[in-house]
Amino acid sequence: LHRVHQQKGTVAVSLAAVDKPPKLMDTMKVRHLELVSKGQLVQWAVVEDGNTVFVAFKGSDANISDVISSLGAIPVQHPVHGLYVHTCVHTSLQAGPSEELGVAGRLSAILQQVARRRSVVLCGHSLGGGYALLVALELLHANSARVAAVMTFGSPHVVVPSVESRDWKRLSAITCHFINSWDAVARIPSQWEWLEGTVKSVLSTLEVKTGPVKVGVPFAEGVTRKVIDHLHATYAALKDRVAKYDTVGAIYFLSPGVAFTMCVPTDGRTRSHHEYLRKTPEEWGWFVFEQHSSIAYLSVLTELIEHADGLRRAGLFAHLSELATAAPGILQSRCKCLERALGRCGGGPLSGALVAQHAST
Repeated sequence: LHRVHQQKGTVAVSLAAVDKPPKLMDTMKVRHLELVSKGQLVQWAVVEDGNTVFVAFKGSDANISDVISSLGAIPVQHPVHGLYVHTCVHTSLQAGPSEELGVAGRLSAILQQVARRRSVVLCGHSLGGGYALLVALELLHANSARVAAVMTFGSPHVVVPSVESRDWKRLSAITCHFINSWDAVARIPSQWEWLEGTVKSVLSTLEVKTGPVKVGVPFAEGVTRKVIDHLHATYAALKDRVAKYDTVGAIYFLSPGVAFTMCVPTDGRTRSHHEYLRKTPEEWGWFVFEQHSSIAYLSVLTELIEHADGLRRAGLFAHLSELATAAPGILQSRCKCLERALGRCGGGPLSGALVAQHAST
């Protein structure tokens, strides 16, 4: 691993110190790695691949505590760009070995050495996607790197849209937000129906064992009702603040075994995209968490990329730029987002981002 950042106290480690070194494509090279340690809450890596530099943030697969804790994530105004962001995510990004520089500051110094004139793609799964978004905002505001794209996989909502903000517009124009089927985490905390439904589905399946006695569904239903009532009360007190969170950029809804994706742009004014975000399954179950796993995203997106490569080889993507130019309004936006996400060769930045973020996880 090349140490490229000489800031005092930076965590720079050898890949030999990692129990399971990440499996990257042959063309990829790890240039910097920061692991979770004392005072360091965010794990991330800088990976170069030809003319692109990927910054991958490690997330975590969903658990019920993540869902419940999202309720209390009151937005806080960022001191630099002024947008309101997720309190916990913002605080984590400010922690680290340096008292003066948060993650964005340390990354900016590294990219000045590594990226130079190359494009930078930030990516992350789950909470890692939230980190990627907030760091990208800081980089865009400071114009300290050529941020070409931000790709999040099952990321919770961590930014309050501001359609008048230049920084938010720039971030939204380059962000691709992927949602796998009924992934619950990718719809919170702004969608109350999902917060209530996921908690109910988990608690209703609980079985509590006390010695030889197993307390099943009746007990769980009682606990479920109390928890839901508590969530209602908590949400009622925080709704005006928590409900302001939203997605950023183009939202891609994925389904296993389906060789295409539905793209819906984030509309910070009308929030018309919530028509799709608030849809819930007919029945709740543990699958809302299983579909959030990094393995699930890797599988469904790999299928999509392979299918897109087949279409490209057949010449069906040859005139995508012309179509985007000629297409009116929303179709034009979707064509451009699709071209940006899939790239022109081998899945482009999406392939690289997917590999980099999965390796970091």
